[in-house]
Amino acid sequence: PGVLYVNKSNTKLAARLELGLLRAIDDGSYHALVEKLLGQALDHIKLEERHYLNLNNPFLSAEMKKTRKAKQLWY
Repeated sequence: PGVLYVNKSNTKLAARLELGLLRAIDDGSYHALVEKLLGQALDHIKLEERHYLNLNNPFLSAEMKKTRKAKQLWY
């Protein structure tokens, strides 16, 4: 996963980054960028043919658990 960190006192920047990323996901520009940058590699590793194992991690925060369920954020 890609993660951005900002100073915890800079809540405006954190909110703006989150809003911008969510908008880019919603309008398709985030996935278009990922496809442009990683498209060949993603095709090569054949994600659609892979099996997934869901592992329980008791140390995940509630926020991260919520993110794991947001299918549009994952390939």
